[in-house]
Formats: sequence, C-alpha cells, structure tokens
Amino acid sequence: MITSCPNCNSKFEVDDAMAGHQVRCSSCQHAFTIGASSAAPSAGRVRAPNPGPSVFGLGGAGRLETGKLLLLVGKFGIFVGLIFVVFSRGCDSVGNRGVARKIAAVKEGKDKFNEKWDREAAKRGLTSTTMDAEDDPDRAISVGRARPPSSYEDMRELERKREEYRKTREEEMKNQREKRLEFEKEKDKERKELEKGEWLDLESEARGADADNTMAGYWHEWLFLIGSLGLIVGALTVAFGGTGAERIVCLIMVALVVFSIYVGGVAWAGSIINNVKGVR
Repeated sequence: MITSCPNCNSKFEVDDAMAGHQVRCSSCQHAFTIGASSAAPSAGRVRAPNPGPSVFGLGGAGRLETGKLLLLVGKFGIFVGLIFVVFSRGCDSVGNRGVARKIAAVKEGKDKFNEKWDREAAKRGLTSTTMDAEDDPDRAISVGRARPPSSYEDMRELERKREEYRKTREEEMKNQREKRLEFEKEKDKERKELEKGEWLDLESEARGADADNTMAGYWHEWLFLIGSLGLIVGALTVAFGGTGAERIVCLIMVALVVFSIYVGGVAWAGSIINNVKGVR
C-alpha cells in the first residue's frame, strides 16, 4: 500500500500488515499512524506548516540531498581550483627555468671555447708583440758589467750590442706576430664553424624556448584565473553551506585568496610582466 506523511507529504510504499501501526517519517522525522487520515493532525498537535515549494521540485529529502550536493560541489571546486593555480604557477616557473637553461647552454659553450684557446695561447708561449719597459737595451746589456763604459772603444762596443739586441728583439717580435696571426686564424676558423653549427643550434633552441614559453604563458594566466575563481566560488559555497570550523576555514581562505590575487596583485602581476617581456 502507498501512504504519505501528513507533515511533509512524502510518499512511502509499506506492507498492508503495517496498517494501524505508528511509524516515523524518514524525511522529516514526524511520527504518524499508517492508515490514519492525513488531512488533519492528531488531537492536541499543531500541524507544521507546509514547507512550500521545494528545491528542484523535490520534497524535504530533496532539499537535504541538494545541500549535501552543493557542499560536495564546493569542495570539488576548492580541490580543482588549487590544482589549477598550483599547476599554472608551476608551469610558469618551469618554463622560465627552461629558457634560462637554454641561454646558459649558449654562454657555457662560448666560455669553454675562450678558455680552450687561452690555454692554447699559454701553451704556445704567445706574448705581446709590442716593446715595453722590460725591452730596455741598456738594462739588458749592462748585466754583468762591473762599471760603465769610459773609452771610445767601449762606447762603440756598447752601441754595437744595443743594435744587436734591437735586431734580436725585432726578430723575436716578428716571429711572435706571425705565430699570433696563425693562432688567430685557427681560432677564428673554429669560431666560425661553431657559429654556423653548434652555437647556431643552441641559440635557435633558446629563441624557440623563449617564444614557446611566452605563448604558453597566455594560457597559464587563463588557467590561473579559472582556478582562482573556482577556488573562491568553492570556498564560498562551503562557507555558507557548511558549519563550525569548516565554515570558518573557508571564510578565511576566501579572504586570503581575494586579497593576495585581486587586491595585492602579488600572485600574478609579476607573472604577467615576465610572460609579456619573455626571458631575455
């Protein structure tokens, strides 16, 4: 048989043998007798007013289930919002580090090239090809002399040695210049090969990574915006639908998120600037 609760009008299907027995409504917890007239309340009892239109066309049970559903949706929004926010900020950080890594690879290659040829120059004994204070002929030829020249012959000998020293130094500097030119030719040849090969590839990868990161930053900002809105809506839903500590925690969360994102701007202002400018 079909019976209904006289308080909330919820309908139930029960055995015929339950007629005349008192039961309790599972929706509103009102106690009533099966088979008794539901048109009027029992003696001495004031009937509760009709709850009016129900949510989504459901009765009291429907309203109860709808509240639980909204809480679940709010908690799900908080969870998904946090995932989106963390993911978008994490992708920005990883993208920037990736671009910086590509740029560092280019710089590292050039530094290794310069260090290699600096060691090669030292190994070949290449020095400056210009005269300096250490090339003073009088200082060089006076080593071992006990006294300065006094006669004409000594002066002639000193002048001859000066001329020999100058010729020797000029020959040494000429050889140094030739070695230096040969050295620079070898260095420039290898540099041009690297600029057309390995360095070109590294610089191309760095520029491509920078462009990709800048374009991806646009979608990261949208993901961050959607995640932050979902986080706020979910927290508000739980705050107004929950109770006790759950409500307090969600209200505090909403206040912190709104201030950090939309008032302080610290959560995304720097990210927008970096994504617009790119990593240089």
